[in-house]
Amino acid sequence: MKSRELVVTNGRAAFYACMWDDLRNAAMNCGWALGLHGSLSKDMDIMAMPWCDGAITDEEMINELRLCFAGNEIKVYISDMPNNRRVFTLSIWGDFYLDINIIKQPTDVIFETIKKRPETTERKGMNGWAEHITPKS
Repeated sequence: MKSRELVVTNGRAAFYACMWDDLRNAAMNCGWALGLHGSLSKDMDIMAMPWCDGAITDEEMINELRLCFAGNEIKVYISDMPNNRRVFTLSIWGDFYLDINIIKQPTDVIFETIKKRPETTERKGMNGWAEHITPKS
């Protein structure tokens, strides 16, 4: 049996876990989805992405997340990172903070629409990717 002295609690992880549902719901109400990654031992690393048509801007969504910490003046720092990634660091208090990562869609990229031939159908392959199948005559 494990001795009680060996059981330790990371207070940061417990705090961040308590905030997760509020943050996730605030983002969802703005048309955004959040994903959590990292150990929560120092900070809370979050990936954010617009999830539906009509999602508000990243700055507006970050402001909505700030409101989850009512009564505290939350400072926001913005850093541009490689691969079109932008990090919004929310300083909650002391050395507790959130790092919210957003990959900005490049505006100079033009995506071509690939039209399937009318006689093809699409199904999911074993690897999860869409495969185009031409029916036998």
